[in-house]
Amino acid sequence: MNGVMGLKKYLHCVVNDLKKAIFSYAFLLSILVICVLCFSSIAYMDYGKGQEYSVFEVIINKQKFAYLGLDVMRILSISTYLTMFLPILSALSFVSAFCSERLTGNIRFQISRVGRFPYYAAKFTAAVVSGGFTILAGYVSYAIILCAFFPVGACSVTGILKELCGVMLYGMVSVIPAFFFSAFIKNKYIVCCLPFILMHFYYTVLSRLYSYFIGKGNWEVCMIIPILYPNSVKYLDHDALIATLYQICLSVLAFIGFICIMNRRLDYGE
Repeated sequence: MNGVMGLKKYLHCVVNDLKKAIFSYAFLLSILVICVLCFSSIAYMDYGKGQEYSVFEVIINKQKFAYLGLDVMRILSISTYLTMFLPILSALSFVSAFCSERLTGNIRFQISRVGRFPYYAAKFTAAVVSGGFTILAGYVSYAIILCAFFPVGACSVTGILKELCGVMLYGMVSVIPAFFFSAFIKNKYIVCCLPFILMHFYYTVLSRLYSYFIGKGNWEVCMIIPILYPNSVKYLDHDALIATLYQICLSVLAFIGFICIMNRRLDYGE
């Protein structure tokens, strides 16, 4: 009976947290920025000149690139700029709501009514789901706009679903660093920006390791390093499965760390 009641409280808390995150200006702003950043994706690479052309540039000079026969399915991708800013954009809506809840003191009433573990689990669920929906909504908006400029191209329902699931999974893992930092930082701007800085450092380390092992001719390690990038979960292939398991392990560690830090608080409201 206690388990059923705990589950009901957990689900109720998840629904409320998702409403706060999704029905907010931060959620709409994140979707807009994600959609705009997607237009910086590389649509065409001129190897003769060594010059890259973004989707936005191709749209502006559509007649110049008409001979390429580009379509939506060939252009759809996640840009480098979006990869850089996704730790911020995926977490902004959840972090804004959670930090407001902590600053106003409502967290004490929530924990006293729901219980500690259901409350923590609900926050984790709301964070990853809202993060996934944020990037998915921005990406779908981008794809819909592209349909106004390019033909759809060859695609299948399975291929589309695979692409969308991969994008949502990428958004879900991107929110994890901000979720962890929200356990001990109440300022939403710091919570969102700190993962951005750390992820930039993380990418730099992986890039240098890759260059180092290429120079050493260690191809086995070079094949492993790309799996460690968060965006590797997007492709849903064999390597993505390993990458997903790696991200799940990091998520579990982040969740455990979140619980340990939150449990050190003295105002549980109980």
